[in-house]
Amino acid sequence: MNTPPDRTGAYGAVPSKYDAFPGAAPVSFTDPAAKFYPKIILLAPPFNGKTTIGLHFPKVDLIDADNKSANALKIVKPDGWCRRPLVTPEGAPVQEGGWTNIDNAVTAACMNSDARTIMLDSMSPVDFHLRRHCALATPTSINPSTIGGLKFMSQAHWSVYEVLLRGLLMKLIAVPKIAIITVHVEIQKDELLGGTWQTLLLPGKSQTTVPQNFTDCWLITGTGDKDKWTSRIRTVPGGSPRCASLGTSLDLPHEFDFSWPLVEAALKKRGVL
Repeated sequence: MNTPPDRTGAYGAVPSKYDAFPGAAPVSFTDPAAKFYPKIILLAPPFNGKTTIGLHFPKVDLIDADNKSANALKIVKPDGWCRRPLVTPEGAPVQEGGWTNIDNAVTAACMNSDARTIMLDSMSPVDFHLRRHCALATPTSINPSTIGGLKFMSQAHWSVYEVLLRGLLMKLIAVPKIAIITVHVEIQKDELLGGTWQTLLLPGKSQTTVPQNFTDCWLITGTGDKDKWTSRIRTVPGGSPRCASLGTSLDLPHEFDFSWPLVEAALKKRGVL
């Protein structure tokens, strides 16, 4: 199906808006089977096919923090999925309380027993709303700085930021489901020596701490249009030292044109499908 219903996904009565979920309080995820499930970072500049590739995975619970999945739906028709857009009940983009909404939605997705895959798309709005949350909602003993009356994060807030972000990612990696996050990158070229490298568009330490929580990192370059789209994947991204140390838990080629049957076979071989 092309457009998922607002509140009832393919799994049944699954909330699709950011509501106060009954399970939104901190949950201890301790299932030892979680370690067998790949936890994948999809890296690419905007509009290079990250969401499109993620929607090929089985029974995706999509946390659409970017609110841009419509682009991917022009290319792929997911089967058995649920979408949680970052919008208000009136359909407007969330501004206030965005971090709490995202955190609640990740918890609900982790507790969705019918979902096989959780995709958080993307880390850019997560970063935006978490910064806003840290500047506005941290204890009064940490006073946010202001410019022109607008509050923004100061040095003291970054430790709070890292703790909250790690807590969010730990939910994804500690449940027995495939977990996918999408991260925007900037690809830069060395004009003197040739070659390229990728800069993860995440702040400070997060460029290192976020990849440490995952098993695989795919760098995607896409070409084509909605009628014919080709995504080239590098499972060992050269020029990205923060991701190069990750493994290839699915034993896929180091570079290949994306083919869902190829990935599906690898998932079955690993025993997670």
